[in-house]
Amino acid sequence: MRYLANGALDSAFGNDGIAGVRIAGVWNSAVALSVQSDHKILVVGNCNGDTYPSQPRFCIIRLTQNGALDSSYGDGGRLQIFESITPAALLLDTNDRAIVAGVCPRDTDPMGGPIERICVARVKPDATLDQTFGVAGVTVLRASSYPRVASLELTPIGQVLVVNSCNTLGGPRFCIDGLTPNGAVDTSFGINGHVQIPAQAIAANIGYFYEVPSGSASILPDAMYVTGSCYLRTTGNWSNFCVKRLHGFAERDMAFGQDGSVALPIGSGSAASAVHVQSNGKVLISGNCAIPTYGDQDFCVARLKGGPYNPLTCALNLDANPTIDPATDALLITRYLLGYRGDALTTGAVGASPTRTNAEIETYLGTLMQAGKLDVDGDGQSLAMTDGLLLIRAMLGLAGTALTDGATNAAHPNVRNAQQILTWIESTHGVACLP
Repeated sequence: MRYLANGALDSAFGNDGIAGVRIAGVWNSAVALSVQSDHKILVVGNCNGDTYPSQPRFCIIRLTQNGALDSSYGDGGRLQIFESITPAALLLDTNDRAIVAGVCPRDTDPMGGPIERICVARVKPDATLDQTFGVAGVTVLRASSYPRVASLELTPIGQVLVVNSCNTLGGPRFCIDGLTPNGAVDTSFGINGHVQIPAQAIAANIGYFYEVPSGSASILPDAMYVTGSCYLRTTGNWSNFCVKRLHGFAERDMAFGQDGSVALPIGSGSAASAVHVQSNGKVLISGNCAIPTYGDQDFCVARLKGGPYNPLTCALNLDANPTIDPATDALLITRYLLGYRGDALTTGAVGASPTRTNAEIETYLGTLMQAGKLDVDGDGQSLAMTDGLLLIRAMLGLAGTALTDGATNAAHPNVRNAQQILTWIESTHGVACLP
């Protein structure tokens, strides 16, 4: 489907906004799509042979910009790559080459059954396998018990990261495999090209042991967020939103959450399927969650603060020291709004290891005042008993009515509510200002 900016279906696309594409075979299903630089649309998924039961295939179809099957691509718009159990991921590189990944049967076990492997292929825009990638266009990764692909990502230097689940004796885990730009196993990544993220264990019998990536990752210049679901022993919930942050794409960021992981027990039976880092560093996670009372599945979105953030990025760090402290920074603002100057302003209100002098703090406060950046409630005034009090409460972590009761000019028509105040502080002074 294609939508206009106002949320209405785009009638110029497909049939009144919906492109229903019929291709040969049965049990066809799409799992991912991406748009080429020429606005043609690639869709990956399963397609079967012309009669059932035939072996499912990993297929790519291409649509024109207006949603018609592009007959110039592959076999009448469809390209079958390899036998597939579960196709899962697609990304386009800067040359419009499609990198795809899924689980494919390779080799056989002693009982004669197929051994599941993760297969990655690169396809050129002319619908041919890129022979310079892997072996004849395909890379087959190590064997794993019940492997599943969550996403494909490109690092700034062109590495291909395959976010997947791999089973260990303790249960499934978040795993990442690194490939060079040409599809070889990148032995400089993790241990011989493979990273297994340990399950978080707070203490004996407390923590997580069932962790499965189930959605997209988010790549930053020097880090990566991956998301999925995990079992949380502390609550007994089988599935929770799980987010992990990695340094350099391969090493847990121990400053994030607990041991690099955050679990959000939202309802039950929850699984995150997408993650996105906002420009202010906050982390959005979306997926499905079940409300225990009814057992229904709902669409849920959660947001994490990200961080930790450098205290010096907060414009309300008046003494410019290594901490944001309402007992010093907010106190300085309140005293200034009360009219205190000189020693009366700073005595006992400057934190340890300041990098601004007392005179510089006073001058800096005057600059904020003149720019209207101390008018927290938005009533056009900067007052100690409203704006100063609001900053103290906000920097203590209060929200909702605990933040605003008795501390705003409620009679003013443009007064900000609690959420607007917190958003204003973050957008005006920096996300690092709030705990």
